[in-house]
Amino acid sequence: MHALHTRSHSTRDIRRDNRSLVLTLLRRHTLMSRVELARQAGLTEAAISRITRELVDAGLIEEKPVFPDGRRGRPMVNLALAGNGLYALGVDIGANSQSLCLTNLTGETIIREDLDLLSFKTADAALKYCCKKALKMVQSAKVPPQRLVGVGVGIGIPGAADHLNRNLLQSPTLGWENLPVADIFEAALSVPARVEGRPRAILFAEHTSGVAQQKDNVLLIHLGLGIGVAVMIDGHVLRGSRNSAGQIGHLHVDPAGVECVCGQRGCLDTMASGYAIVSNLGMTVAHAPADTARIENVRLLKHAEKMAHAQDPATITIFRSAGQSLGKALTQLAPVFDPQLVILAGGLTQIPGYIEGVRDTLALPPHISWECSTMTLEHAAVCLALDTFVFGPRLDLARFA
Repeated sequence: MHALHTRSHSTRDIRRDNRSLVLTLLRRHTLMSRVELARQAGLTEAAISRITRELVDAGLIEEKPVFPDGRRGRPMVNLALAGNGLYALGVDIGANSQSLCLTNLTGETIIREDLDLLSFKTADAALKYCCKKALKMVQSAKVPPQRLVGVGVGIGIPGAADHLNRNLLQSPTLGWENLPVADIFEAALSVPARVEGRPRAILFAEHTSGVAQQKDNVLLIHLGLGIGVAVMIDGHVLRGSRNSAGQIGHLHVDPAGVECVCGQRGCLDTMASGYAIVSNLGMTVAHAPADTARIENVRLLKHAEKMAHAQDPATITIFRSAGQSLGKALTQLAPVFDPQLVILAGGLTQIPGYIEGVRDTLALPPHISWECSTMTLEHAAVCLALDTFVFGPRLDLARFA
């Protein structure tokens, strides 16, 4: 009886994995025939027929008749993801911005809204308000409740989620810690939730649908008020014993540098972060409560970015110097992780002077390339939900059949 159970379980696993593979191929290629699906998936045409029939019946994919060269006659039938087959919510929460969006199965944005969550007195109140906005968003879009597959929450920079992707352990820039984020969203929305720190959320999204597709060794640096990092090695994202693997903000770069909040001098955070830029411009908030200082420093960084875009020479010089510091650090650091690709993400990457500074000093081995991310924060959050609850092994097809 035990052997039978194992055999049955293995069969379910194989069917589940093959179903995920078919959905992922359709996501990547948009439109495919059953014959091409069978070839790329390495499955028989009979197996593909069974899998695709299940997915068509569940409303996740649809048939698209195509007449070759526009001629009459028997059409060729291709398959594609059904845009209205499922929907997902993405929530991005950081010190510099907060947003909420609803997308369909293909990732097309249905509704998007900026939020102001840091004005609430408590994190719990902020998240419950976000849930109410999400419910209204789903209702206004007339999404059938059974077609909302889940919610992805990208939070904090840097922000650490637990190994189960449910709780926020800490986010220094938000001043939030030990929050049962997934429980709050699941109780309000009646769908599963996944929680990640912003850098890892962006890395996952870049790997599945962005510049890091088919690259399994990637180093992502998120540059905002602070510096966040996500590292993928051989297809696995590093987490570490305290879910803080790869954090480089307190990397000791210059012993003669300014004092950091950690007590050391010359940490990378004091030289290359948004906070360092605001500080070097003489704009940081002093002698204020921590929550007030965080919000005000975010506002000041946005002001500094506007000054840089307006071509203020002194501001551009400071942004460039910060970028140079990052470039020097990455020159030493990147070979340690030996990635195929280094991705720079976050608001500072939109400032030409900062990126020019990075380019001035960054010297990587020939096999390591680098790019700036174009992934929006809310799309990264949506990808958390889609990758986990649709394109991954946790898809519950019975729910939609």
